[in-house]
Amino acid sequence: MTRPQCPTAIKECLLIFNKWYRSTTKSSDTWYDERPDNRNVDSEDESKRPFVPVPPELREFFSGQIKFYARHVHNGIVYSRCSTHSGNSLIEFYPNGVLSKQPVPGSITFIVKSGKKTVFLVQRQLPAPPGTIDPFVHYPHFPAKLFSTDLCHNFEVVEVDWVISHVARWKMGNGNAVILSLSRVGIYTCY
Repeated sequence: MTRPQCPTAIKECLLIFNKWYRSTTKSSDTWYDERPDNRNVDSEDESKRPFVPVPPELREFFSGQIKFYARHVHNGIVYSRCSTHSGNSLIEFYPNGVLSKQPVPGSITFIVKSGKKTVFLVQRQLPAPPGTIDPFVHYPHFPAKLFSTDLCHNFEVVEVDWVISHVARWKMGNGNAVILSLSRVGIYTCY
């Protein structure tokens, strides 16, 4: 919605949607809880946010101290952890930053600053069960694909530059979800 070419009507819909559905509940997260003064990694409050010791669950990825964020803005695009905004946590990225690999969808669970670098801890969307017929395979110009509704239990460290775009996810039932790449259908220009 921050891109200049995003239609005004879409921006207006977002304002109405946010007023109507704004969450009033607080997260029950503990060591990575969002606090009102910690809205954005690009905000002036960043210098005030303290580094915290790495929780035991994340010691395989980080050492020393880190900062947790609810959101991160990169090239005008807002990314959020899934507990803050599910839609803005859904991304498509190159695994290990290898551009020759097929991009994969996932959900950002944590946004972490370690040292001077901000990274995402992402859980990949699992593939559809074997034998599942993907009805979208016959439409090469419509970049949707069938996946499982489940996410991988393991985290992957994803650098911000490895992310291609957001994706849309629609849970269909029977354990299946449709994942649509927003970068390949031109919708992404509204974000």
